[in-house]
Parts: sequence; structure tokens; C-alpha cells
Amino acid sequence: MARYSEAEDALRSSIAHYRQIEEHASSPRQIGWALSLLAYVLWRQGQRQEARAAVRDVLALSVRLRDFLPRLKAFATAALMLAEDGQKTRAAELYALVWQYPLASKTRGWFEVVGQELAAVAGSLPPEDASAAAARGMALDFDDVTAALLDVLAASD
Repeated sequence: MARYSEAEDALRSSIAHYRQIEEHASSPRQIGWALSLLAYVLWRQGQRQEARAAVRDVLALSVRLRDFLPRLKAFATAALMLAEDGQKTRAAELYALVWQYPLASKTRGWFEVVGQELAAVAGSLPPEDASAAAARGMALDFDDVTAALLDVLAASD
């Protein structure tokens, strides 16, 4: 847990720095990237409400900026949250949506760790349910998923 705490401190510092220079062209995108990682770190530390708020903020920012990567990471963290809430089929759908992109499926590091966690969730479903969830997930629309998640997160506040 100490490493997550250190990561949280570093990410919060980065976000504060990027907000100070927000007028810089790439700064808002950097905020989204850092927020997406912060959401996962907060979730890992058991700070569920803060993690949900961070996912919501990432999604709202990435919609405004039309930014792909932070949203992809927010979807993965949201999938873990859904699995924890007992919505394993929905989590498997989001896993399929995210991991159809090589940026997620072929990247080492964060996506690899989260991918293993989500693969275990999908693997816990009966095979026919997992297969159906994967097919539905790969057909999902990014903007529709974003809107649905924003609604779910707003309702959980």
C-alpha cells in the first residue's frame, strides 16, 4: 500500500502542476492522463468514492477534449469497480471494449496489470456468458459507454 500512497502523492502533485499551467496546449490532456491513473490508485487503496469521482472527472474532461487514452484507462478502472459491485458481466463487456485496442492489449505496464485483473473477472463467468459479454463489449460505442458511465457515477454520488 505504501507504493500506492507514493503514487497518489506524485499524481496529485502532477495534476496540481498541470492545472497551474492549464493554458498550455497539452496540459489538459496531461491532467486527464494523470487523473485516469489516480482513479485506479485511489480504487486500489480502498478510497472508492474518490476513485469514482476521479473516473467521472476523467470521462468529462476526455469528452470535452476528445481524448482517447484517458477514457480508455477510465473504462478499465470502471470495469474493476463494476466487478467489485457484482456486475461482472458488465465489467467483462468493458474489458472487451478496452482490450480490442492494441494500445491496451499490447502494452506492458499499467494496462498489463489491469488486464490480468479483468481477464480473471471475465474468466470467472460461465464460458457462454463470457463469450457473449465479449461480443457485446466489442460492439459498444465509446461515446455511449461514456454517457452511461457518467450517469452511473452521478447516481452513486
